[in-house]
Amino acid sequence: MVSPSSVTPSRRVTRSQCASDREANPKKIPRLGKTASRYAVSSTESELEEPASTDQKEAASTEPEFIVTTPTFPERLFARNCYPGKPRLNIYSKASIIGSLVKLLRGSPEMNCLLGSQFGALFHLPVSRCSNSEKLVHSLLSRQLVTMRLYELWFLFADKPLRFSLREFGDITGLKCEPEREKVGNGSESIDATPGRMWKELFETEDEDVTVPDVLRMLEQPSLPEWKRLPLALIALVDGLLQSTACYGFPLALQLFAFKAIPSLLEKIPEPNKTSSFLQEPEGCDSTNALLNFEDILLVETQTEVIVTYSIPDEGGDPKWKKSN
Repeated sequence: MVSPSSVTPSRRVTRSQCASDREANPKKIPRLGKTASRYAVSSTESELEEPASTDQKEAASTEPEFIVTTPTFPERLFARNCYPGKPRLNIYSKASIIGSLVKLLRGSPEMNCLLGSQFGALFHLPVSRCSNSEKLVHSLLSRQLVTMRLYELWFLFADKPLRFSLREFGDITGLKCEPEREKVGNGSESIDATPGRMWKELFETEDEDVTVPDVLRMLEQPSLPEWKRLPLALIALVDGLLQSTACYGFPLALQLFAFKAIPSLLEKIPEPNKTSSFLQEPEGCDSTNALLNFEDILLVETQTEVIVTYSIPDEGGDPKWKKSN
């Protein structure tokens, strides 16, 4: 099992050394895999735009000296303290979809059905932590370790290891992450992408260009047949929140994982102790809110003692960083 205690001081590094290390060791890291991305969907950036140069200059001005880790861990994706500037993430997942469904379906049998399903935990997420923070997601992705492990992301934050895998994804979201059932047949069957009978009955059209806002507007109609409400709500939830076409997976799960694992990061956001859920405050994510900036994240990382409450589960020995033959 990898533990923070296995990290020991060795040497100090300068910015010029960081740059040369990065050039000498160009590596690629696999994305969080397809199993998680099947829960993914569309959203727009929900964090207020800030001048990237200001935050980057402030972060660079601190110039903290870090201790380089021993070879216990794999190489970093980027050399320490040499992270890409001017990040711009296309996060298409919108937590506000959860609140919209609460407002549209509150007290209905369809709402009770959703709350009793694997999607129920999403409605109990704390609203104050759910506005997308592209700076936090970017900072975590920039601190990745280069591994060959499928469906896992590994990070070093303040020289402490963090793993985000399907296990952590499931713990945060409540979604089922068991392996997919084996497909029947030889796998050579072609997939018919044309709208089927259910699509035509739901939308009364063969047009494939139906958007999540279109679905929400349908749910607002008092004359909508009752049998359509649950299917449309599920379409809005999956295609508007969990499945992304540009930022694969569900970035909010990674963000919430960071707040849970690193309490000092949570303390930097507005109203960190507020725990109202979408059931209590459905409009909480309707407006954009900047949760963190780069200076906040660097201040936490350079604290004398950074508390990380996450411990990597013991799964029978140290992680194997390379693919098994």
